[in-house]
Amino acid sequence: MAKAKGRTSIENDISRAIEHLESKQKDFDSVLTLTRMIVRDCSNSITLLHKGDEKGSEALLTRIRSDLKRLEKIDGSFKSQSSQAYQEYAEAYCLYGIVRRDEIPKMDEIGIEPEQYLLGLLDVVGELKREALEELRAGNYQRAEKYYRHMTDIYDSTRGLRFPDAVINGFRRKQDVARIQIEQIGSDLAGRASVPDSRNKR
Repeated sequence: MAKAKGRTSIENDISRAIEHLESKQKDFDSVLTLTRMIVRDCSNSITLLHKGDEKGSEALLTRIRSDLKRLEKIDGSFKSQSSQAYQEYAEAYCLYGIVRRDEIPKMDEIGIEPEQYLLGLLDVVGELKREALEELRAGNYQRAEKYYRHMTDIYDSTRGLRFPDAVINGFRRKQDVARIQIEQIGSDLAGRASVPDSRNKR
């Protein structure tokens, strides 16, 4: 029997499959690149806040939000790879809201999914502990107590939530870490309660 000319049906399907996978690979590579960049910028935003540079932190958060919108358009099949970017943004944005406005930003204001919001919220407890310790070292007991109050508010609001990792991965571990951090800073506050507040302003 003579060999049929041109592509067979299966060859056409294989070609279409290759085009699909090449496009998916391109999106995957972009997701990884954007995620790394966002995580890095979130870390830098937090560092700027710790240094007292609120305007610099705000500028970075604005850029991060723009990058997150780009990420949202291509990460539909790669949520497990991009989830850290959203968590880190929630952490950085919550810290900014607390430092700048003395309030915890709401989930709708941040504009991310509930899982990432909760995970980022628990992560910010560690950053608040760092702020509280710095204020204690500077003799600002009342400012340290303010950060401690936010730490306890976050933990008390989430302590009753119990979900398996299959539903929200890492949540219970973050709860345990937050509890330990709160106990540590609470002990430091109790030990330094008699230290006068210098009321230094940043």
